[in-house]
Amino acid sequence: MITRLLCIALFVVPAAAQAGDPGHVVLIVLGGGVRTKDTLKHETNTPNLKRIAEAGVVMPSCKIETKLPITAQRALMTGVLEEQPRERHLPSPHPTIGEILRKDGQLPASEVWFVVSGGGGETLLGSSDHAEYGPDYAPSTLAPDVVLSPTLKEQLSEMGVTDPPTRADETALIRLLEAIDTSRAGSATAVDPGASGRAAVARFVLEELLRKDTGKPGEGDARALRAASSVLLGARPKFLCVMLRDATIANRSYKNYEEVLKRNDLAIGALWDAAQKDPQLANKTTFVVVSDHGRNRKLDAKGALGYDDGTHDATRVALIFQGHRFKRKETIRIAVNTIDVVPTICHLFGIKATTAKGKIVRTALLK
Repeated sequence: MITRLLCIALFVVPAAAQAGDPGHVVLIVLGGGVRTKDTLKHETNTPNLKRIAEAGVVMPSCKIETKLPITAQRALMTGVLEEQPRERHLPSPHPTIGEILRKDGQLPASEVWFVVSGGGGETLLGSSDHAEYGPDYAPSTLAPDVVLSPTLKEQLSEMGVTDPPTRADETALIRLLEAIDTSRAGSATAVDPGASGRAAVARFVLEELLRKDTGKPGEGDARALRAASSVLLGARPKFLCVMLRDATIANRSYKNYEEVLKRNDLAIGALWDAAQKDPQLANKTTFVVVSDHGRNRKLDAKGALGYDDGTHDATRVALIFQGHRFKRKETIRIAVNTIDVVPTICHLFGIKATTAKGKIVRTALLK
């Protein structure tokens, strides 16, 4: 019964052999369109992002070369700007960062994770249909909004699941995770993400089932960031990408958009602090934070923000690098591009992103 309702995209695991030792890398994508003026340049919205930026290096002029949100997201994840934009329901034709790390970096799925806010469709951003990469090298992917369906919560409530999870609960849930509802998870196929990964997801799911939503904007992003924290602290993967999306509410309400930003900022700050306090992650974890695209300079007549006016607010975002391989307390105003993120992360792992069109952001790195 429960197994038909759980939905996690977990992919095949080949043998591991690292080309480099970057420690751990966490890529946080402020998805849904976020302006820099509402984050690092705002007095009160995002104090935690400012803390992270002040401890690292900020590139305030990171270019977005397209007005199409889905194309901007794929460019960020692949290092390639699509010449012929694909429909949202299709995966990218170019290998994603997760696939490159898995295939060329020879990392197992247990070391490469993609956590998404939203439904199963967002999982498509983590993998491509490239003939030499594709699903066989996709990352372990977790979509909390899909896993934690209302039906599942109702079923467990009827079963009397009301107490915090025990170790026995974790073991039982790990077994249940072997059955995957791939029809609701996009193109996902099921395999083992490793014992520590399964345990981290199991504990997250059990704890989350007892949590009540606030009803406020940003629930999906909040869940995704809690899931990311569980994976980072529980499995300690080499690479973890968190794709947020609730800022899309700016299309309808600037007030709710700001509320999402503030809520995400608290959770990102908590994730960063947790990494600094963990003995196995402290001083060994790099955080990369960037928006998928910006938003228009002015509100429209309905008090909402579009994303296609061509101004720098829409086509420039801030890119933050914070970690032991990067400069500290520095702002670099040289223009870079979102397609530069993939080559830079691959450089940390000692591999070359041969399919990407971007460049390594060497000015941000320590000599």
